Amino acid sequence: MEKTIKKEKTKAIAAPSSLHLKLSSPGMSAMHRAGLGGLAATLTAYDRLRGARQRGFKDPRWHKEFSWKITPTEITLDFGKPELAEAFFEWLFTFAFQIRDDMIYLPGQYDEAQGRIPTLETRARLQQGITLTFLQHGQTRKLGDERNGSYEVGEKKIDFSYKKCSSYMHQSAWKEWCKNGKLVLKDYDVQGPVNPGAVVRHNAFAGPTKVSQPLELVLPLQFALIGTISLPVNRAVGVLVIPYIDDLVEFAESRSSLTPTNVIGTYVASAGDAVLQFEVKRRGLKISTMAESSGCDVLLFRPMPWSTQQKSRSDILSVCGLDEATVRFYDLILALLPPRIGQKVTEKKNGRGKNAETVKIVDNFWADSVVRPFVADNLVRGNFWFAGFARFMNSTDPGSGKPLREKINFEREGLNKMVTNENVDWKLEGANSFVLAVQDALRCQYGQVSEDKNVTDAGRKKRLEGEYDKWRLLFSNAKTIEQFRFALSDFFSRAKQVPTLKDHWKDIIRLTQDDWQLARDLALLGLASYKKKEKESPTESQDGEKQDN
Repeated sequence: MEKTIKKEKTKAIAAPSSLHLKLSSPGMSAMHRAGLGGLAATLTAYDRLRGARQRGFKDPRWHKEFSWKITPTEITLDFGKPELAEAFFEWLFTFAFQIRDDMIYLPGQYDEAQGRIPTLETRARLQQGITLTFLQHGQTRKLGDERNGSYEVGEKKIDFSYKKCSSYMHQSAWKEWCKNGKLVLKDYDVQGPVNPGAVVRHNAFAGPTKVSQPLELVLPLQFALIGTISLPVNRAVGVLVIPYIDDLVEFAESRSSLTPTNVIGTYVASAGDAVLQFEVKRRGLKISTMAESSGCDVLLFRPMPWSTQQKSRSDILSVCGLDEATVRFYDLILALLPPRIGQKVTEKKNGRGKNAETVKIVDNFWADSVVRPFVADNLVRGNFWFAGFARFMNSTDPGSGKPLREKINFEREGLNKMVTNENVDWKLEGANSFVLAVQDALRCQYGQVSEDKNVTDAGRKKRLEGEYDKWRLLFSNAKTIEQFRFALSDFFSRAKQVPTLKDHWKDIIRLTQDDWQLARDLALLGLASYKKKEKESPTESQDGEKQDN
């Protein structure tokens, strides 16, 4: 006789009336912890708003049974009754993930009670960052027609645009968690829109590569959109900053201060640039725990050859323990090399024949620094801030395909202030003297060209530009130490007087012997940062610096 085996009935897990979420729970990654911080910030923002509007405050979805408790390491959500779980999450998500002015609006990132809300043009940039990181796919958000607007910076008018947003998937994520009003505790699928990068690698292997986690982990991921910082680098590249969180209470109180409230605060140009901008803001808060600990992960998303429609992770940077000197130095760089307002002038003809008129149209736009991200990437990786400048000078702009050195010319003044600033820590003896010696020699050679009375102004300008390009090419094309030493000796020998070289020649010779490639970087930095002195002749002040229009 065959024996029948009785299957033991598994006891159903009773629907809970509360949920406990901990920073230290197994499986909590940096993204999960940032999401838990986003949840704490959202609840704190609601408390602030309720307190500011105490007398006339009304919330139709609120139940008197709802409550929560936030400690430095844990959040407890209390629904009051198991059957009120669905109503609680409907209220929570309705408040947390809003749409205002046809754009994504996240109260947990702002301090609405104190009026700390980003301007409309800033929110447009923040929404662009979100659609380049979390909400990339068209099915994760509904975007409509493009809206246009403008704002003024000083006397300059700048246009901006954004796509009208009517919904996004975070708003309704809670619906699959509840049945008959009660919370269902089980594993749920984790998708890229809540955890960028957690995607099925291939449809043929959907099972093995799919990520599923319990609700205690999935819920924080929904709020990672609020706890992290998403910013656009350009139209096709986005950056995601994931802060390390050790104290939920302090993070919730300070989260709104990390959100840019004006357009200039939304401009980052690289992963290292994003890290250091975050550190400058975080340490500026002067909050005990946050000032002592933490750090962040930075993910860069851009189209890759194998997936041009979606943005894939192209760079991951984990940084912690940056020293105060590095952050202060970057703060100085940020002041010297900020985003600037550029102009594009076009002509348009109105009318025909004799009545035709030519009208000039001026478009103002933001142009970010190309030198600042180069320096920032070096700093976060522990390199000399000028390391690789020769390679940088020979690089091309991915957007326009033009040499980066053409954009460096617009930052000549900021670069000059950097190399002459006493607060800059070169971390290499003699490096500053090397750069200043190159500038002295170039200034002397420019002076010799300017003093030639047999040359027209146009010819003089051409000779000055040729002088700069000649030495730039000789230095950057040097492939061996012998070639570089020959170019450097020839360069110095053509100058009549080089005071800095006379005073620091031992340091300069030592640098060329110890690391000639680093010395080449310094030589090119000296050329790129050259700026005339106030006492130089008017002729040189006009022609001595190469400018690009």
